[in-house]
Amino acid sequence: MGDRVDNVCRITRQDVDATSGVELPAEISDRANAITVEHPLELVPRSLALHLLDNITTAVNAPANAYLTGPGGVGKSTVLFILLVRALDYTARQLRQPPESPQRPLFVLYVASTASIARLRPDPAAASLCRILEMLNRPLLNLPQYADLLALLRPAIAPIRAHGVALAAWNAVCDYCAATTTFCSLFILDQWNAMFDPAVVGAGLPQDHPLQSLGFMGARFGLSMFVAAVSSSFDPLDATRGVFRDAEAHACKQMVRPLTHAETQVLQQTWLSRNPPVSIPDNIMADLHRITGGIPRLCELFGSRPFASVEDAEFRQMCAGYYRQYFKAVAEHWLRQSQPDLLAIFRQDLTSLYLRNKTIPNRDDVVSSRWVNTGLLLVGPDHVLEPVNSFVLSAADDFIQVHLTGYLRDIYSDAASRWRALELYLAACLRRRVGMQLAGTNLRGAAPRQVVFEGPLIRELPRNVAADPQQFLQTTNGNVPFPVNSLFIPTWTNHPVADYVLFVNCPHQNPAHQLIFVQVSQSSYVAHPSKVPDLFHVHNGWQHSVLDSYRILVGLSNDNRYTTTQANRTAGHLPAGVKYVYCTDSDDVLAGNARASGHHVLLMRKINLQQLDPPLWNTMTR
Repeated sequence: MGDRVDNVCRITRQDVDATSGVELPAEISDRANAITVEHPLELVPRSLALHLLDNITTAVNAPANAYLTGPGGVGKSTVLFILLVRALDYTARQLRQPPESPQRPLFVLYVASTASIARLRPDPAAASLCRILEMLNRPLLNLPQYADLLALLRPAIAPIRAHGVALAAWNAVCDYCAATTTFCSLFILDQWNAMFDPAVVGAGLPQDHPLQSLGFMGARFGLSMFVAAVSSSFDPLDATRGVFRDAEAHACKQMVRPLTHAETQVLQQTWLSRNPPVSIPDNIMADLHRITGGIPRLCELFGSRPFASVEDAEFRQMCAGYYRQYFKAVAEHWLRQSQPDLLAIFRQDLTSLYLRNKTIPNRDDVVSSRWVNTGLLLVGPDHVLEPVNSFVLSAADDFIQVHLTGYLRDIYSDAASRWRALELYLAACLRRRVGMQLAGTNLRGAAPRQVVFEGPLIRELPRNVAADPQQFLQTTNGNVPFPVNSLFIPTWTNHPVADYVLFVNCPHQNPAHQLIFVQVSQSSYVAHPSKVPDLFHVHNGWQHSVLDSYRILVGLSNDNRYTTTQANRTAGHLPAGVKYVYCTDSDDVLAGNARASGHHVLLMRKINLQQLDPPLWNTMTR
C-alpha cells in the first residue's frame, strides 16, 4: 500500500478494492467512493499500525497480542484500518516472491463492528466471519497450496446451507490456522468490548458463538496475532472477568494518543489534497489543536465544514454535544448500578469538573476506569484525571445545568458531600450571566454590605497566567485587557486567596468598575485570617501579587484606585476599587476584638447565600 510521501499515509483505489465487500469504519467508508488515482485518501500516519505489522511480519514465534485503547474519536479505528491495508499489501507482495522466500504471507480477519457480529446467533455469526475471511484473502486462497483451506470456507459462504455448517466451518478454519506454519494469522477486531456489553449480548454470548474464541486477550491460533480496539461506546473491559489473564491487561495495552501539534500540521496537509481542497490557515490549525486536545474526530468535523474559526458557536456546540452523550451514558450507568458509594464518587468528580479548580485523583477504581474508558478523562502526569479537552468541560457544564436542581439536592442530602453542594450552588449562581447581588455583613456580623453588578462573561485562566500575566494577555487576547463584566475562573488547585475573580460594573460603587475576589470556604474566616493581606503578596510561582496580576489582566495597573498603602495592606484594608467576598458554610462571626475582625471583608453566610436563588436553595436543602 500506501505510499508515504511528505509524511502522509496514502490509501489508493487499489487498497480499498482489496477490502471490497467488507464493512469499513464510517470515517473511511464515507470517503472511500471519492478515492481516485488522482485523489487517494490521505491520512495522518499512525506509527502504531506500522509497529504492529512489524511485530507479526518479523517474529519467529507468535508475537504478543495487543488491544488498543484511548479517548473516543482518537483514531483507534483508523489505526486498525491502516494495519488492515498494510497487511493486505504485504501479503500481495509476498505472494509475488519466489516460493522459497522466508517471509510468510498473512491470513487476515478484520471486523469493523464486533457488535454487529455479536448480535447474531452463532451459525449466522460464523457465516459472516467466514465470508470476511474469503473476501479479504482471495489472492492467498486462490493458490493451489491453499485449496484445502478454501474448501473449508466454501460451505459456510454458500447461499443455501444446513444449520450448523457455518459454525463447523469456522471451527475447522481456526484449527487449520493453529496447525499451519506456512502463513501467519492476523485477527483484527474493532469495538472488541461490544461482545461483553449487556446492551449488546444480554447475559452474554452463547457458549458456541464463534466470537468466544476471540473473547480473551490470550486468544491464539498457532502462529498468529490478535489485535483489538476498545470502543468508548460500550462497557469498559476493566469490569469484565476472564478477558485478561495475569498481567495481560497492562502488558498488551497500546494507548492511542491524541494528535501532536506536528501531526495536526500533517492533517492540515492532507486536507489540501481533498477534492475540493480544504485550506486552513496555520494559526487556526494551532487553535484547533489546542481546543480539541488533538482528537482527530473533532478536527475532521472542523475540516468538513466551512467554519471560520474554532470559536464558531455551531462548531463548539457540536463538539460539546459529542461529549454530552458520554456524560449521559456514564451517569445512567451509575444510576443503574444502585451502588450509592460509586454514584457519590461520580458526583464528586463531576462537581470537580464544573468547579475547574479541583483535581480528580486517579483512584484506580471502577469509577476512574469508566471515566478513562469512555474517553472523557485522561490520566495526567501527576496521576490525576484530566479532561481530554475543553469540550469535555463544556459538556460537563451543560449536563450539570440540565440536572442542577436534583443534582444539588442529592449531594446536599449526603452529609459527607454537603460542602460540595454549597460550592456547586455558588458556582452555578455566579455563572448565570444575569445581574446579581452579593449581600452580607462585615466579619462581626454587623453593618450590612452588598455589591450589585451585571452578569459576567466566563473566562477560564490556566496556571501560566500567574507566571506572566502580561505575556498571557499578549498570547490570548492580543495584549488587549479583558473588558468589564468578566468572571475569571482559575483552573488549577491552590490558587491563593480566591476561587473566583470578578471584574464587573457596580453602578452604586465608586469606582463603578470593581475587582471582586470571591472565596468559598467550609470554615470561618477566623481559620484564614491572612486572606485579605495575602492579596498583596507575591506567592510562589507568581511574578506579581495576586491583586496586581488581575489588575494587569483588566488594564488597571496604573489606576491608583486599585492599590493602597503598605499600612492598609497589613491591616487588611482594601482600596476603593477592590472587594473581598468570603462565602462560608459556617455561621460564626468574629468578636469585635478578634484578630482580623477589621479586615475589609463582605461575609456571606448561609442566610445570605440563600438569597442568591431562594427557590434553588430551598429545593437543595429541603
